[in-house]
Amino acid sequence: GVPSRQHHALRRLGLAALSRLDEFRVADETIQTLSDETGLAVTVMTWGSHGPTVVRRIQPIQPIIATTRVGTLISVVNSASGRVFAAFMPADIVDPVVTGEFASQRHPTSMGRPIDREAFDKIVADVRRKRIARVRSDFLTGFDAIAVPVFDHEKRIVMTIARIGPTRIIDLSLDGPQARALIAARRGLSERLGYRDDRGEK
Repeated sequence: GVPSRQHHALRRLGLAALSRLDEFRVADETIQTLSDETGLAVTVMTWGSHGPTVVRRIQPIQPIIATTRVGTLISVVNSASGRVFAAFMPADIVDPVVTGEFASQRHPTSMGRPIDREAFDKIVADVRRKRIARVRSDFLTGFDAIAVPVFDHEKRIVMTIARIGPTRIIDLSLDGPQARALIAARRGLSERLGYRDDRGEK
């Protein structure tokens, strides 16, 4: 038979994969509600082997945004969800991806303005404080997005939820209806996954 230590490791991996599936099932209801409320696309992303990867998407009547297909790998630097992962994933996992993006021919921007690595790090620090990220045409020309992290019982980020819509249709203000709905979804979903906030959030 399989040596017991190896067997336990495999079993743990299997259980981890199953619990992850359950997490996404729990998220489905939340993202359906978010999409129904606004008629905007809602995507759920997780950190795959090479970076943020789309795992769920609800696409409203608007034309399909090809770059948000399930399974698509997206930019860390230029996308709202990517910036959320950069804020909450371990630096040793995220940094090589960010360095690679800055070294490639991409031209990173924030709200349409060019940014360098130092500016990006400041944006990420801000996202960490506010637990929300916003982009205006930075990842997809003509589209804006707003994204939040979802945490589990070990206070790890397990996924992001993002709303995507044609530019200037989404209210990107932090106290606007889009941000408020996402924050409520983030809190509800994180709590269902066993997360307890010790920051004394309002």
